[in-house]
Amino acid sequence: KHEYENGSGRGSGANDSNSNTGQQQQQQQQQQQQQQQQQQQQQQQQQQQQLQQQQQQQSSSWSSLVKSESPHGLRGKSKL
Repeated sequence: KHEYENGSGRGSGANDSNSNTGQQQQQQQQQQQQQQQQQQQQQQQQQQQQLQQQQQQQSSSWSSLVKSESPHGLRGKSKL
């Protein structure tokens, strides 16, 4: 009995998998496309973050340059 049940189970399972392969492949492709889109979005976000970091570094270094180049001006303002 057990052997026959196992055999019929495998047989029906194989048939089901054959009929579902097309749908499964489509679903996998859709998932892959979604993953690619997510990766692209993440890359864009990383690029934006890098740009923001560069801008912040430039602005901070610029302000430090201004302070170092014109200490007299800053001192004069502080006295007033």
